[in-house]
Amino acid sequence: MFSIVRILFLIVSIMLIVLFVYFLIYSRRINEKITRGEMGGRRMPDIPGAIRTAIIAALVVYAVILTLAVKSSENKTTAENRNSFAVIDLSDYTYSAFSGTLLDKDASYVKYYSRENNEGYRKSVSQEGDFIFTVFTRTGEHDAYHPDFFCFVDYGGGETGNYSLYEHYEFVDTLTLERLGGIGSGGSSIPDSFFVIGNLNDADSFEIALSILDSKGEEAFMETDRKAYEEDKGNFPQAMDYAISKGSVVITIE
Repeated sequence: MFSIVRILFLIVSIMLIVLFVYFLIYSRRINEKITRGEMGGRRMPDIPGAIRTAIIAALVVYAVILTLAVKSSENKTTAENRNSFAVIDLSDYTYSAFSGTLLDKDASYVKYYSRENNEGYRKSVSQEGDFIFTVFTRTGEHDAYHPDFFCFVDYGGGETGNYSLYEHYEFVDTLTLERLGGIGSGGSSIPDSFFVIGNLNDADSFEIALSILDSKGEEAFMETDRKAYEEDKGNFPQAMDYAISKGSVVITIE
């Protein structure tokens, strides 16, 4: 976007070009008249008129460039910032993890969403391991006031005291399955239920991957992870490979 200095530079440049062209045409016509012995004829526009035309032209050019720049910036911002999510503990309605800008810092608004039915959303239920995923995805166009998806995650394994939960959340290109960046955490206590909510770019999906590790699996995972960091080859272990129970779901807007 142009600064004031650039605007002034643009106006002065166009004025100089217009004046240069004006004097070229003016000199040519005068010389032609002198050669033919003419003293009359149609007058050329005066210099103030030429300058005024130059300023108007410069402002029109700037307005066009500014409009295109603003539209391009808006499109770019929209494309870059759609993917976002938050994980909310349903026991106390506080955020436990998130990626992207959270517009509403009060997580208690999730109380307004039902596990049974939500207008404008398609419901699907899946179970893997000890986890039940109740997913709602929008059926209409995206809007700024409603999330693209949300998911109730319920743990039905019973025993929680001796186990730890490892979580991983990641955006995935729906067509190529390329992983676009994720966030993981581990070693936390296992909640009975929590809530995942977010937005998606049109071509992307969102994956939730959860693993339950006992103390033996956790020790093996941490030791393998430590060795991987020492080798620094990029071959890091996945918590799911050491899990006694695991579950995952991929959320896609159809």
